[in-house]
Amino acid sequence: MTLREFSKLTLPAKGFVRAQLIARREQTARNGKPFLRVELADETERLGLNLFSGSGAYDYFQSADVGECLELTGVFGPSDYGPNVEGPSARALKPAEVEAFFAGGEERRAQIEGHWDFCLQQAREMQDPRLRWICVRALEKFPEKWKRAAAARKNHHARRGGLLDHTAQMLKVAKVLAPLYP
Repeated sequence: MTLREFSKLTLPAKGFVRAQLIARREQTARNGKPFLRVELADETERLGLNLFSGSGAYDYFQSADVGECLELTGVFGPSDYGPNVEGPSARALKPAEVEAFFAGGEERRAQIEGHWDFCLQQAREMQDPRLRWICVRALEKFPEKWKRAAAARKNHHARRGGLLDHTAQMLKVAKVLAPLYP
């Protein structure tokens, strides 16, 4: 399941999510027990979770490096304090799994390719030859970077491919608004 699917659960569901560790902060509960506040991200969402000492995942997250890709397993569901995982366990992804994780799902890959084709087409259709040359060159010289770069750190484009998503959306807006301005 994706983090977005997890965040929208209304009933508990057993499963796993694959995500990247974005941040980890050690805190203490009112009863004095330590817990970790971790922030995870995947291609769909950025999500914060509390992992309490004594859980199977606590030790893993205590020593995991920020940026590490992982699989979190347990019973996922809502709680009074937001998304929750009961009986969590975690492990680092193997290199082949990391590569597949960053490639994204089939739907996301198709979306990125669609945005890529649209941006390249728009750049090639620009009237000004100097602007056309620089835009096409920037796209053609760095295709993989365009397809994987995030457009921000904390908002809705803060995900792999976010820069391309944002660029395609802004080109679509500009195309609609340009005729309104002489």
